[in-house]
Amino acid sequence: MTFYFAILCHVSCGRDVNRNQFIEDFLTFQARSAPASLVTAFLCWRTDALLALSNHMAKSGIMFNTHAVSDAHVLSRYKQHLYQYFILDLDCQHPQLILTQAHQLNMLRKQNRWLLLHENGFNNTFGELDIVLDSDVTLCSAQYELHEVYRRGEMIVINKIGDWEPTRGVRITADTVLAKRRMNMHMSIIRAAAA
Repeated sequence: MTFYFAILCHVSCGRDVNRNQFIEDFLTFQARSAPASLVTAFLCWRTDALLALSNHMAKSGIMFNTHAVSDAHVLSRYKQHLYQYFILDLDCQHPQLILTQAHQLNMLRKQNRWLLLHENGFNNTFGELDIVLDSDVTLCSAQYELHEVYRRGEMIVINKIGDWEPTRGVRITADTVLAKRRMNMHMSIIRAAAA
């Protein structure tokens, strides 16, 4: 029984290290196009995992703070700051509280970037949220596959844009310019008039 516990702890600790390295690599990759002024994470992880992540971010020079997912009310404090990054673990209880508050505060728009972590799926997560065409919302699976999420009309679009591996870091397989990736207007005719 003790041997089994030791293996579980080793696997969990290794996963934490990979997860922390992924978050750092992803934030560093994103900073190439627009550095974040602040990174705020809403997580429900063990205390030692949160401390390890905070230390990892501090060593990397990333301004980072964490809140519990139940602290949705603190989002309003961050509304004035531009170019922030938010991280939300969708596997925590009630992640919809954060997303709904972000929606109500118009914080799912392009001036804020969101990294949503999930291992157990994300069915109905996006519902009526205002994740518009220029929103920068990225989903990351347990296998470190990266998907962008946005709304085109009534439809939620989820496209794979890349992945991450510990040995090579973040690899984006789609166009790195968000507007270019989403320009496919499905052969729509656009008419404009100039005055």
